[in-house]
Amino acid sequence: MYLCNTQKLSEEIFYQILIFDFENFGKIIFDPPLSVRDLAILALKSEQSSWTPKDGPIDDLATKVVDVLTQQSGPLKHYYNLVIKDGMLHSLPLLLEKHKPSLCFLPRYIFRLVTEVQWHDEKEFFKTFSRETAKFYSDIAKTSPANEWNWLVEHVIYPACKNNFMPPQHFSTNKTFLEIASLPNLYKVFERC
Repeated sequence: MYLCNTQKLSEEIFYQILIFDFENFGKIIFDPPLSVRDLAILALKSEQSSWTPKDGPIDDLATKVVDVLTQQSGPLKHYYNLVIKDGMLHSLPLLLEKHKPSLCFLPRYIFRLVTEVQWHDEKEFFKTFSRETAKFYSDIAKTSPANEWNWLVEHVIYPACKNNFMPPQHFSTNKTFLEIASLPNLYKVFERC
């Protein structure tokens, strides 16, 4: 019997989807589109942000976020259906039917696309963009009702795992799957009773 860390599992599933379904994503459309600048400001003002006044004014940093993502909008649209036009976020990639990421994490995701993605090396770009996007899609808001999360895991995440998942080697050591009971060993224990 095993205990599964569903957060780590779903992050890896989304990462593999981003790699294997490359250039083949649907769209989650925002109507009206969202301001990338406003999202960056929200990310910088959040409690999780490590922003300090030494980093510069929040408005200037938000403008830099818009500039970087606008410059990179071509590959984002072409490869991932992440559409940014005129400083506005128009769409995100649809990775799994019946699953939309928790939008409360969208400001942090937009900001981390600028700070964590390696834009200047193609191989590293695909790897780091896919990792950040997988983290965003696997985050579950603490305000989500438990039954909504249970439904998502049962009807979306685990079926995706059954269909296309290839567990990476590091899952054997990072406690994504933790053995909590072994039936042969339990049999030996109860055999003595």
